[in-house]
Amino acid sequence: MPDKVMTVVPAGWNAEKDFEYFEDVRGELEGSNYYQAAEDYVAEKEDDLEAVIDAAIVFYLRRLGRSNPEPQEDLSRGTKLMILEGLIMQSSKNPDYLELFAEDLQVCRDVEVLREDTLAKYKSSRETTWLYELIDLGDWLGTAAFLLDESILGEHGEGIYKSPFSPS
Repeated sequence: MPDKVMTVVPAGWNAEKDFEYFEDVRGELEGSNYYQAAEDYVAEKEDDLEAVIDAAIVFYLRRLGRSNPEPQEDLSRGTKLMILEGLIMQSSKNPDYLELFAEDLQVCRDVEVLREDTLAKYKSSRETTWLYELIDLGDWLGTAAFLLDESILGEHGEGIYKSPFSPS
């Protein structure tokens, strides 16, 4: 479990290091729109996290006996996390189980705060946002999705929980 969800740009960071870092972790671009590629990466990882949260809500609704539940696409991610927390608490009284998911949900909430802060900074002043920050945000979003998905799979198994990352 991560100690703290945050982005810390290394001391002495500059534009050259930023582009080198991008190419090291995301690969070399054919075009020159690094920021668009970073935005696309963040959006992809946001979609992954959203898919896991939606799948988890549907899973727990079914587990609690609700038939044919549908994810609520019009709800914010924060609201969905509150709903998911309530469903998890209803589905088990095991303290170890609840602690595991409390940690995962806290990472998701912390990542959401990081997402809001990073994207607000980026939207207000792209010139002061490093590619490093956007790539790190995408990595955090992916980490949150992975942790939640793996916890549910680990506790319930592939045959019961349908991971959005499982092949159909």
